[in-house]
Amino acid sequence: MGNGWACGAISAPRRSGPRNGSRNRRRAVNASAGLRITTRSRRSHRKGSCGMTKRVWFLCLAAVLMTGPALAQSHEEVSARIEALQGDAAGFAEAFDLLTEAMRFGDPVTVAQLADYPLTVRANGEEYELIEARDLVDNYDRLVMAETQAMVADQSFEDLFVNAEGVMFGNGEVWMASVCDDNACSRTHWAIITINN
Repeated sequence: MGNGWACGAISAPRRSGPRNGSRNRRRAVNASAGLRITTRSRRSHRKGSCGMTKRVWFLCLAAVLMTGPALAQSHEEVSARIEALQGDAAGFAEAFDLLTEAMRFGDPVTVAQLADYPLTVRANGEEYELIEARDLVDNYDRLVMAETQAMVADQSFEDLFVNAEGVMFGNGEVWMASVCDDNACSRTHWAIITINN
């Protein structure tokens, strides 16, 4: 990569275009968690996406920045920032309400429906790549810790952190982004792109 970012052995698979199930997949079973995981090479179709290594750096930077004193923001200021950096602020407000309610009432089906797959989940000192919504629903209590659920349930819209990579809940426990539905990115939807317990 000519932009100075090193994408070596730790970079994750990238996404390309809409999913149609026609790609070759290698599936494996994580015996300790009973999860199906997959590895495959894909290019990202997220707005502003630039590879997993760069995304990890942004997440780390965001976490460091969040340790300092927070500046008070209004709901309108956060919405304007979302609109400027990701687009579809109204769509995010709907997804935000759905996610916080689902976490508040322990609704793994709704949380799973809000995610983009494959979904990276870090829990129990391991990293999982969930292939489909059923993987999250079946293993919800092991993959989404009670502390993460409580944090998202209590998240204030005014305290969200927004950058070009997405919208951060808490200190990076959950990230959502506007995800493209087609190669041209003419249609998007809001989705959970990572969970970090």
